Amino acid sequence: MPSLRTLGSGLCVVLAACTSSKRSHPGEPAPPSPALRVSSSADTTHTVPDVPARATTSPVAVPSPTTTLPVPPIATATPPPAPVPGELRPAVTAAPLPAAGVRPAAPGSPSTGAASPVPSIAPSSPPAVARVGPPPAPPAPPAVPSIARSAPSTAPANPTPPWPTTLTEFLAELNRRAHSGAEPEFAPVADLIDEIAAAVPTAGAEITITRMRDVEAREKASVGRGTGWCTLTYFVEPGADANAMRTSYLDIDRVHEYTGKPGASLLRREGEFTIGRTDAIRRVLAFEFGARWTFRAKSLDRGTARLVVTAMEPAEDTFRMLRTRGVIVVFPARDGLFVAEANASLVDFEVPPLLKGSAEGIARKEMLARVAGIRAHWREYLK
Repeated sequence: MPSLRTLGSGLCVVLAACTSSKRSHPGEPAPPSPALRVSSSADTTHTVPDVPARATTSPVAVPSPTTTLPVPPIATATPPPAPVPGELRPAVTAAPLPAAGVRPAAPGSPSTGAASPVPSIAPSSPPAVARVGPPPAPPAPPAVPSIARSAPSTAPANPTPPWPTTLTEFLAELNRRAHSGAEPEFAPVADLIDEIAAAVPTAGAEITITRMRDVEAREKASVGRGTGWCTLTYFVEPGADANAMRTSYLDIDRVHEYTGKPGASLLRREGEFTIGRTDAIRRVLAFEFGARWTFRAKSLDRGTARLVVTAMEPAEDTFRMLRTRGVIVVFPARDGLFVAEANASLVDFEVPPLLKGSAEGIARKEMLARVAGIRAHWREYLK
């Protein structure tokens, strides 16, 4: 059993510990706790209310309520040294990190001092460069394409060359465009244009009518039957007008005046088209030959030339005509107005050998009378 002296010594130790830990009274600031947190500011101190200490058996050193704990200062950014000419330096200098062991204050915690300055991040001034003379002009900005819509051009993308002014060159160009497809209206009569070009050197004031035998053979071969009647008529008329001559050819109602026999008749006109009907049925003794068909003639202007392209039109009263096509060329030449007409027809009958000469003679005589009448009356169509 412990003695009274031992009990007295222990009681004294307990009382000393209680008196060394003084409790705070209302209105009196609490002493700071050993676990004190310090804000990131160099000139502020934050205190946290004290937590009642547990009784210990040994004395503990507690700081006084008015004691201020030392806080290590936060390192601040030092200004960069002055730039040296020619030295490359980054434009932005980052602020240094806080000193080791210092934690920033929690958001919303009370502060007893001014807010800590925030280092500004700004581009450093460019190094000074000595200049002699006026400063260089700034570079011109790149050209920006305009989006404004311009007026559409009326000129063709690929303009065709002008037509030649000489007859031989004109026919060669017309032949080339007809065969190449550049002039689709003349494509069906391209071979007839070749025949006209070949006859130019022999053209004169007299009317010439020839048979195109090669064309007749091709016409018959294309169908496999029938008789070809393909003719070329040409002459040179001094001082004639191209428009008036072409108009005289298209006045088909007057053909019977020139031949004295029934022939072509005008059905109607549609702009540049002339639609007519030809009745060329003839008799030699007891034999009947010839044909009846409807045709369409289209007027075309190419340079100084006046042209007509003819083709067969479907009709209910067509008789013995398998196919027919033609072209008329009227061109002002140096010696006068060159006029040529080429026609290729394939009729569905055969002329007996004994009557071929007579049939061909009748047809040729009628053709000559028709062309002579057209040539004699072209002046009536001058405007």
